[in-house]
Amino acid sequence: MLVTDVARITPAILERTLAANLSALFWLTQAALPLFERQEQGCVLVTSSVIGQRVAYPGLSHYAASKAGVNGFIRNAALELAPKGIRVNGVEPGVIRTPAMANLGDAELSSRIAGRGALGQQGEPADIAGAMLFLASDAASYITGQAIVVDGGVTLRDTTVSQHGAA
Repeated sequence: MLVTDVARITPAILERTLAANLSALFWLTQAALPLFERQEQGCVLVTSSVIGQRVAYPGLSHYAASKAGVNGFIRNAALELAPKGIRVNGVEPGVIRTPAMANLGDAELSSRIAGRGALGQQGEPADIAGAMLFLASDAASYITGQAIVVDGGVTLRDTTVSQHGAA
């Protein structure tokens, strides 16, 4: 995740972001479809982000746009693939302790954002893995077209965060 002001986003930055977050999703799903169709079932799991529709962060417009596209893919692909027995769901992480969060360049800001959540802390990768495991399981067999927010309750408090506090 590269923090870049809208005015400074280059075609290369935008292309790299869209390729990693959105285009790859289409190509990977297409690659899995023949197997899913032979099995007459399947589950596409996607990682989105709360930045895709619920939270704003300066310098991440390109990333937010790509993740909003991911959310649209989840809903539309779910509708299209459901007749083939294929479910499509995703997880929208909030502030999770990963190298990508370190790329934001402001550990104090990440901690402050996470601290605003109902649980008051950053999440761990295992928190996302748990949600993904649930969505892949038979316990979620009646869920499709959904993106589960896993953010410690940050989106319960507000919808935007600026570099200097709440907007």
